[in-house]
Amino acid sequence: MENERSNVQVVSAQELDLLQRLDEAEQRCARRKRSRPDAIAYRCKRLDRMVELAQRLADGSWRPAPGLVFVTTRPKHREVHAARYSDRVVHHLIAQVLAPELDRRLSPAAFACRPGKGTHAAVRALREAMWRMSRHGSVRVYALQMDVVNFFHSIDREILWRHLQAPIRAAVRANQPPFDLAASVWAVLNDEPGRRATRVGDPDGFARVPPHKRLGQQPHGVGLPIGNLTSQWFANAYLDPLDTFVQRTLGLGAYFRYMDDFVILCADLARLEEARQAIVAFLHDRLRLAVKLVRPIGPASAGVDFCGFIVRAAYVLPRRRTVAAWRQRCIAAAGPLAPIIVPAGKTVVLPQLGRVYGPIAAYRIDGTTAANLRGAWTSGRGLTAHAACRRLVRRARQSLPALARFLRDAGGKVALRLGDPRAESLARPWPNWPAQRQHLRAASAGAVLMVQLGRLFELVDRRDARRVGVPWRGRGSGRGCGVVHAGVGARIGLAIARGWPVTVAVEHGGAAGAVRNRVIRWHFEPLDRTAGWWRQATGCELDTARCGIARWPATAKWMSRRWPNRRAVATSEPPAPEKGER
Repeated sequence: MENERSNVQVVSAQELDLLQRLDEAEQRCARRKRSRPDAIAYRCKRLDRMVELAQRLADGSWRPAPGLVFVTTRPKHREVHAARYSDRVVHHLIAQVLAPELDRRLSPAAFACRPGKGTHAAVRALREAMWRMSRHGSVRVYALQMDVVNFFHSIDREILWRHLQAPIRAAVRANQPPFDLAASVWAVLNDEPGRRATRVGDPDGFARVPPHKRLGQQPHGVGLPIGNLTSQWFANAYLDPLDTFVQRTLGLGAYFRYMDDFVILCADLARLEEARQAIVAFLHDRLRLAVKLVRPIGPASAGVDFCGFIVRAAYVLPRRRTVAAWRQRCIAAAGPLAPIIVPAGKTVVLPQLGRVYGPIAAYRIDGTTAANLRGAWTSGRGLTAHAACRRLVRRARQSLPALARFLRDAGGKVALRLGDPRAESLARPWPNWPAQRQHLRAASAGAVLMVQLGRLFELVDRRDARRVGVPWRGRGSGRGCGVVHAGVGARIGLAIARGWPVTVAVEHGGAAGAVRNRVIRWHFEPLDRTAGWWRQATGCELDTARCGIARWPATAKWMSRRWPNRRAVATSEPPAPEKGER
């Protein structure tokens, strides 16, 4: 009886340990993906899914489910496989147990998918080796750069399984996982996702993928799916014999590899040619891989294209293709932020605000447009921070005037100058109206702030009320201090004529905690101020055709009744507020 009770306690402890590990793996899997539909569906029945998954892992019956496959177009058409969410949790669980042992056995020259490594570390190590071997540029150093042809789709899984035997045994001894690690790894390797996956996305994209780049066209037992966490670790371990061969057998220590792309530095040109032939034979005989030269063996001073950078001994430059992709992304993000230019004597009818009088520059801040611009610019700044391209960044900033208007880039830290830094879908709830008002005031960048409260547009403080000519009654009077919907355009025109920018926050459906959800939707500036910062940012005059001139001229009858002196728009005040305005 005592033995039976002890056995029950041991099994229960193992199940509890496995559930805890699955919980940690699921949290890592959901990082930055909690809003995706598959993650939401899994987390709705999280406990039931984890218990079922733990039982299948414990008895060794777990098998991957058919996943999805789609095609990416950058930098070229390529199939990417996405496993089901529950299978990705298992991938993280396997990596949690096996990755430390694989990382311990890998050479320091391998920089892909490892803690403390990465592209920037690889580029930095390569540049330092160039500088050291060339003796600060006084000795010529040659570079041999090669990569494996169709690497992921050429991996022999039987050879990979033999390479993983020793790391799996060591990981089991060190961690004692409460599931069959070898059976789980074999289930991943024995899967054929290229033949079982469901195609999603544009069907024409699959036709543009070459046949030898399709996982489903490979022989049985060959190829790993691009996109899985386990594929990255397994592919990195598959080339570990190459690292040992180059560094120990050939004796070439200046060796750097990022996944299937590797570079060898040497001052002897003939020795590099011999190494090239030996590497080709080794990969063909031992790993059944084909390799090609990225470029002919030449001086390293001409630059080595490695990990998205052109690496030289003295400095590093970003790859031209990478810079072009960054520029296109910034242009696409800055497009919705182009101002609507309303010249003097013209008007424009805007949603929720009615008719607004020129001369004025109106910026529509549609939800996360400013945040998208910040993300696009920050992605490139993270790249250029590791390269010598100060003039490139300056030219990119001048070519996109919206950057100077909406972003503040100081000391490498990019912040929003105007707009809500949070996405509308991720707006956090507010405990009360004063807290929301304080946030909107901080996001308005010192402009006159008008916030929609039902049918009124409220002025949040005495200074703003004075600038738009509205009597200040104070918040304790109970009557509010705002402008009715029909008089918003006139008050905006009055503030603009006095030289004050205006920011308008509108109600955006639903509630955000104890108050209605409100977001900044419009920002208005005097036209001369917009032309001034445009001239300062680009060095040229404002091109109104490029910004999009509003082409809604008012009729002469309406102008004579509503605005007798059309030519004095910039200096005189707008028409008087309508009845009922407060």
